[in-house]
Amino acid sequence: MSIPLPVFEGEGGWFSRSGPEHDVVLSSRVRLARNLADSPFPAKMSDEEQAEFESIVTPVFEKHFRSPAWCTFDMDILSAQHRQLLRERNLLATTDALARPFLLIARADERALLSVNVRDHFHLTGLRSGFDLQSSFADAKSVEAELESELRFAVNMEFGYLTAEVDNCGTGLRGSVLVHLPGLAAMEATQRVFGELLFDHFRVKGFLSSRTESLGHVYQISNKESLGKSEEALIRELEGAVGELLLLERAARTQVLQARTARTREMFRRAWEMLTEAEVLSAEEALTGLLNIRFGVSSGIIEDVTLPKVTALLFQVQKCHILERVAGDEMDIDVDAERADFVRQILGGRLKQRDR
Repeated sequence: MSIPLPVFEGEGGWFSRSGPEHDVVLSSRVRLARNLADSPFPAKMSDEEQAEFESIVTPVFEKHFRSPAWCTFDMDILSAQHRQLLRERNLLATTDALARPFLLIARADERALLSVNVRDHFHLTGLRSGFDLQSSFADAKSVEAELESELRFAVNMEFGYLTAEVDNCGTGLRGSVLVHLPGLAAMEATQRVFGELLFDHFRVKGFLSSRTESLGHVYQISNKESLGKSEEALIRELEGAVGELLLLERAARTQVLQARTARTREMFRRAWEMLTEAEVLSAEEALTGLLNIRFGVSSGIIEDVTLPKVTALLFQVQKCHILERVAGDEMDIDVDAERADFVRQILGGRLKQRDR
């Protein structure tokens, strides 16, 4: 049975919560790829093999993931709008194919996820606000433990966990951190720092983009390697790289705020004015303005809105969230007007900037 997440109840959503180092790091995510032993990968399954797979895993799901704490989404019957809404919340990867029926099982707090029958049989994910890879890893491992108590995973003594994609063999672990780097961008130092700090060991992807150029200077940093190191070692390496990046970004922000005080305050004022006075807002306009406001809030200059609230807006202003909020269809709703109205409601009022 497919049921909706409590998207619009109060401050619902993983992104509405604060987390460690939240001024720079928006989120931490750890995904483990696992497959059943003696069963073809999803893309190679015949109809009979698919039926056999379902007969094996369904009782396990019924036993471990059917409590009120878990929500199940059947992608075979979910509407395109609701699938996209899950992607907007970062609960569903944009690369998840729908070649075969698959499920997304999400804990109600959205911090633990189980994707079934995508590229691999299972993608086990932990997701947290802020810089908290350890908690994300622990959440993913807790889902793994539930499955491993009932199922046998495909493991090779030489290659570790066997996965549908060679890059994921070994630990099957992909850790990623979403960072906001307006300070380094203002210093025109982002690409240089990426080159010096991340080298060939990490991937960099833009926010809402597969390119390294990103909307609003938000980037996803993830590990490239999965084979030859332990899960714990991969997490520590990513933590170390992001920790250095965090220090460089904070130093850059301090320098920008000291050297370009008037210019930076004017940027905050214009962003606030656009967001609170516009009658229509495109998604790009809203996201760009909100990320400027986020810089102001995290720097302690803007006090009119909290950091978790403005961070949550980055996800809530995307198209399918707006459509779901007004219970409308894209053909009947002016999404840009509804987005502008929603942002005005949340921000409201005139901007008050604290003296520094």
